Amino acid sequence: MKRRLVLASAVLVALGGCTSSPSAAGSFDTKTPASAKPSPSGPDAQQELIAALKKTHANSYKFSLKADLPDKAKVQASGAFDPRQKRFSLTEKESGNGGLGNGQSIVVGTDYFNRQKTSEQWVHLDLKRVKPSSSFADVNTKDPNGLGKFITTVHSVQPDGQHKYRGTFDPAPTGDGEPFAPIGAPSVIAFSVGTESIFTATTNDGGWVTSISLEMYDEKTKLVMTTTLSNHGKSTGVAKPSSYDEADDFYYK
Repeated sequence: MKRRLVLASAVLVALGGCTSSPSAAGSFDTKTPASAKPSPSGPDAQQELIAALKKTHANSYKFSLKADLPDKAKVQASGAFDPRQKRFSLTEKESGNGGLGNGQSIVVGTDYFNRQKTSEQWVHLDLKRVKPSSSFADVNTKDPNGLGKFITTVHSVQPDGQHKYRGTFDPAPTGDGEPFAPIGAPSVIAFSVGTESIFTATTNDGGWVTSISLEMYDEKTKLVMTTTLSNHGKSTGVAKPSSYDEADDFYYK
């Protein structure tokens, strides 16, 4: 469930009666210092990177994430995504926020599995049976990592070395209001108009994106959110758990 305030952090949607209450929101300034703002790029670098981002987003990959969050919290996450097979996995551990973001989730088609600890039994939810008004209807199976939405926020790109890019993006795009940062475990919702933030990215010889690092500011504190991508175009190994319990019927009411 997402905490939609001036700045909010989302946690893994929990089943089995385990829910998380929102923490106090921190103030969030999406403005980037003028000295750090890169100059606009020519079309070649931007076209190259956008093509690599779209190629990566359209295919399977594994990812790992280390990110700063507001209020001095941090998150580490790892998982895999296969858009064609409709499979996704995420293991997330958050520190400095009472462990609200801790947990594991797996999506295979319209089957959603969740547990808060590795020692717990998995709980299964059938997304086909979930009503549109349910908070579980927010489970994003098309762009769970936020990479697709990030692509639409890119404003400028310039080369920064071989297979390296530096650019700006809109941290608070208009639209559905869904978070895309940090990429891999989207949770930060920024509300601002007319501001840009900085990102860096790397690719490899195959034209795949191998890392993306976002920079945003929580008042005067720089938040760095770095996602590493690997195993492009290969099997993710994501599968349904061998053992799980069914969610209570009230989740479908």
